[in-house]
Amino acid sequence: MSLEVPTLMLLWFCPWVSASSLSAFHLERAEQLLQGEYADGQVSDVMMENRHISVVISNTVPAWYAASKGNVIDVARSSDRLDFLAEMHTYFDDDWPRQAVYDTLTIEDDGSSCGPAVVRVTGRDSSAPALEVMTEYSLAGEDDYLAITTTITNNGSDTWSDFELGDALVWGLCSLYTPEYGYYVEENTFQPWLIGTSQVAAYGYGSGDSERLRGVNGYGWSDVNIKTVSLEPGESASYERFLVVGGRDMGPIVSEIHELSAVTVGELCAFVSSDGLPVFAAEIDVYDSRGAPYLRMVTDYQGRSCTTLPPGEWRLAVSALGFELDSALIDVSQDVALEHQFELISTGASLVDGDSLTIIQRPLLNIPALATPGSTIDIECRAASTTSGWTARLAYGSVEVPLRVTGATYEDAIGEWLIRVLVPDVPLYVLYDLYVSADGVEDMTRHGVSVIPEFKEDFYFVHLTDTHLPTHLFLLQAGAVSDTSEEEDFLAVIDDINLINPEFVLLTGDLLNEGELEEFLGRHYFSRAQQLLTRFEVPVFLVAGNHDIGGWPSTAPPAGTARQDWWRFFGWERLADPPSGSPRTQDYSFDYGSVHFVGLESYDNYDDWMPQYYGEASFTAAQLDWLQQDLTKASQSNARVLFYHYDFSDQLDLQALGVEMGLWGHIHRDEGSISQRPFDLSTNNISDGERSYRMVRVVDGELFPSRTVTAGHNGDELVVTFSPGNDGTHTEVKAKVVNRLEERFDDAQLKFVMPRAASDVEVTGGTLRQTLETEETTVYFVSVDLQPDSSQTVIVKVNLNNPEGCHCSSGQGPKKAVVIILCLILAWRRRAFTMSWRSCRGTR
Repeated sequence: MSLEVPTLMLLWFCPWVSASSLSAFHLERAEQLLQGEYADGQVSDVMMENRHISVVISNTVPAWYAASKGNVIDVARSSDRLDFLAEMHTYFDDDWPRQAVYDTLTIEDDGSSCGPAVVRVTGRDSSAPALEVMTEYSLAGEDDYLAITTTITNNGSDTWSDFELGDALVWGLCSLYTPEYGYYVEENTFQPWLIGTSQVAAYGYGSGDSERLRGVNGYGWSDVNIKTVSLEPGESASYERFLVVGGRDMGPIVSEIHELSAVTVGELCAFVSSDGLPVFAAEIDVYDSRGAPYLRMVTDYQGRSCTTLPPGEWRLAVSALGFELDSALIDVSQDVALEHQFELISTGASLVDGDSLTIIQRPLLNIPALATPGSTIDIECRAASTTSGWTARLAYGSVEVPLRVTGATYEDAIGEWLIRVLVPDVPLYVLYDLYVSADGVEDMTRHGVSVIPEFKEDFYFVHLTDTHLPTHLFLLQAGAVSDTSEEEDFLAVIDDINLINPEFVLLTGDLLNEGELEEFLGRHYFSRAQQLLTRFEVPVFLVAGNHDIGGWPSTAPPAGTARQDWWRFFGWERLADPPSGSPRTQDYSFDYGSVHFVGLESYDNYDDWMPQYYGEASFTAAQLDWLQQDLTKASQSNARVLFYHYDFSDQLDLQALGVEMGLWGHIHRDEGSISQRPFDLSTNNISDGERSYRMVRVVDGELFPSRTVTAGHNGDELVVTFSPGNDGTHTEVKAKVVNRLEERFDDAQLKFVMPRAASDVEVTGGTLRQTLETEETTVYFVSVDLQPDSSQTVIVKVNLNNPEGCHCSSGQGPKKAVVIILCLILAWRRRAFTMSWRSCRGTR
């Protein structure tokens, strides 16, 4: 089959025509539309595309803030066809929402000729109809950018002086980045270009008509002025700009912007590896000689990223998850290609997937059960209705406590089993792991059951909030990959909590900083937070906050990811389809003695997932109905305490609800009175080095909140020092406890690890509560009354039955003599001759 001459000539002179798939056309079918949360295109809109990028120009109803059709509404890479940008339209005279109102749209060139595909729209100024506006969108065959030219003609009799021409951009799922500011963009900027970045794609905006773009920026938008003109009657003025489309690596986008803006540059290619292997998704932040951010590069699967930079000195700072930070200074020269190699050192940290919920739904690590011997626990389990043979047990190290199953009922409405077990006398009063098995399948939840000797009339608990793990930096910000500062803050508070030993902790949300980052890019935010929660030695009751489940539009995973991951790790997946009339939020309550506690989920629904159920912000109507019913059931309690992240919509009236205390966070500061009832109290955050917590005392069912205290920036407000060491090798250990806080902790607890096989133990400065025998050591749990602003010493001294390594209980005849001799030798070496001889003399 032969080609006709015109086609042959076309392919000779325009070889990209067949390869680039360049075209401009009206969308006819839904499957031609771009995808994504901010994809607004409809059938009959106009698509401009080549093999690199795809752009939709509206030809139907306007989207977002546009006043008419004819504007850019969807932009994507052609490889994935995912749109993350909301909208772009003209912006006139620095007066939002003044813009062009278009009434005609024509495809001037569909891309089948040698020239670029061109779409032209015409109309007028929204505030001055005499100003005629024509905009042309142009896309060439191999370009990764859309060229835009707008011409405004004054058909009126008035002169327009100092008339500003620009664009308004709505960034959608993108975060704004500019030179000088990085991701911390100020309201007013004067920069050469802007980039909106998502976790998948990025969009660069610039103009060859101006070296600097003067802009006003807000949350998710930028209004940009490119040039200022004067228009006499009959005169016209034009301005050009471009929209570059690429991946999350800014390097190639900035290179394109430099070329289109005719900036003098040199080339840089950076390579990142470790042990000779490329490091994928390493972030390389580029700073100018003044230390101001300029761009962020991200390595590909070959550990490589390239860009261009103006001549001068630059600093490169590279970070990657699981590796130590590295940096380098480089000098870029005009038209010179420069390469730089980074060899990163592994931190040795391994990120292990967390324990997502399978069978056990409650109690959980974050919603434990409080029990006394002789009481029952209800265990909620997700399993088939035909499941049988249920068993349960508690475990704490080598200590195991079987639980007798007294009942097992299948709840059809929620598809779960309710297993009732009896708690027997236990060898230790501690926080146990819970194991459940049935039909040969076993599940476990860490720290699921706290067994206590009794519910005290006088006790204290602690309120914590806003940990923002593992970092308060968002993923797109410099250093976010390697920063663990919030984990360090949290660990400092956990150390304090384990020492002061409250009955339990209420943790009111924003546990995580970005709830979408579990599987995405292997960040494991939920897994890491879950592991930290197991460091507590007291029960922790957790509720979700907006950072945990609200979903950030600028973070790439789909809407709903954060909430669904919360269900997977902290409960419950049944909330996706609860029984009719039941809330879709994770709300629960528990009692400690005569005090009733209610935990409520609260959030700001940033990603607008399932708005028909969750609305914009907490609390839902079904949730408030559940709350009222729960409080009614608890009307005989001496006190009722609500704990939640924040009342975003002012829906909770503590007085009207008959609640004595509300504990919350979110605002990262203390608020409310500790003397005015009902107590409506915000506690300062743990993150950002604050390390704050609030103790609440309960005396005969009456609540007495304290002022917020802090673990200290260096963790030095409560300090324990053991000497000569608390490692199980010493028969006498001294603990010096320094309490620099103006707060008494009368039920603090220390654990002394001593050699096993002691005949007696002597405790000074504290009260021995219980002991735990292991194979090699004995752990002594010692209660201490820590006085405010004090230094106290606690000493534990044990007497051994025989020296370590001397097992005199076996041996007869000659064997007995050998054992005695060995004992004497060991005793001599330990300068304990008399004691050891007495021990060995009793050998049979």
